[in-house]
Amino acid sequence: SLASRTPSGVIWIAWVAEDESSADAAIFASRWTGTSWTPAEQLPGVAGTPMAPSIAVDGNGRPVVAWAASDGADAEIWVATRGSSGWSSPRQITNNEFPDITPSIAARAGRLLVAWVSFTKAGYVPVARLRTSGGTWQPARRLSPRPGSHPVAMFSSRGAAVLWGASLANRRVLRSTVRQGNTWGHVTNLATATGIRAAVGSGSDGRLALAWGRPDGTLAAAEGEIDVAGTGSRGAFVRITRSLSGPAQLQANAASVLEPQAGTGTVPHNYTAFGDSITLGIVVLGRNPLVIDNTPGYVGPLRGMLDDVFGTVTISNDGVGGELTSEGVNRISG
Repeated sequence: SLASRTPSGVIWIAWVAEDESSADAAIFASRWTGTSWTPAEQLPGVAGTPMAPSIAVDGNGRPVVAWAASDGADAEIWVATRGSSGWSSPRQITNNEFPDITPSIAARAGRLLVAWVSFTKAGYVPVARLRTSGGTWQPARRLSPRPGSHPVAMFSSRGAAVLWGASLANRRVLRSTVRQGNTWGHVTNLATATGIRAAVGSGSDGRLALAWGRPDGTLAAAEGEIDVAGTGSRGAFVRITRSLSGPAQLQANAASVLEPQAGTGTVPHNYTAFGDSITLGIVVLGRNPLVIDNTPGYVGPLRGMLDDVFGTVTISNDGVGGELTSEGVNRISG
């Protein structure tokens, strides 16, 4: 995950690697000095294995990291900030009975915005939570009842927005919503897309730089903005103002040349998910009393992730609840 502070251009990066002292996974962060990377700093951990860290830099140059990790029951979202004395203890910003994964964090003028997807019976849906400049975390809000993947949180001078990928009518689209006052606005579709590759807010004029995957395996890029004027009941929304199509134009305006993904034409589009109840799909709806319900398991999120990279794929669910490894081997060999 990459973040930069403008105009000084300080760059921080966060990643997951093995803690050599314990052999457990941990989150590390490093800063680019302009000539080299600073020694990796290990963030304080929690009980669960950290996943998918996202990093942002606030207006004071302090990096903030969000990630997913288990609280002992299921995956939750955690946040830590680097101050003058080092990294803070992780703060848990979700606490429910369902997995919360793939966070994205943005920072501006003392505010933090974290977006992620949370599991429901319909699948993983986009959720966001805002911390005010005064340090108060507002309640988490579900942005759409429809499943989505890879949300991206962003600020510009005109406000806050979240973008994510979703499947609608057998096509992948790039969706967005803008925060208006204390509420999130209507969800709008920006483009047909296989998934979001990057999205950042930049500039005092409120411009956004966006990049996403096309169904043919190439990447598209564009400039956009948060339109605060709105039209009718639609309110504020994200709109694309200029497409960046050719490599030369991409290099000039986005500082990056985006190439087609190699080999996407030869990648298989039919898959089989094989395993036990985790594959088959079982979720705990309540612990007192214990309530169990069937769900699509991880097959739904996996399909969304593969769709984001390779286009539409088919996955058959061959999970068997309670199956032992030896029984699974017999299914394969028999």
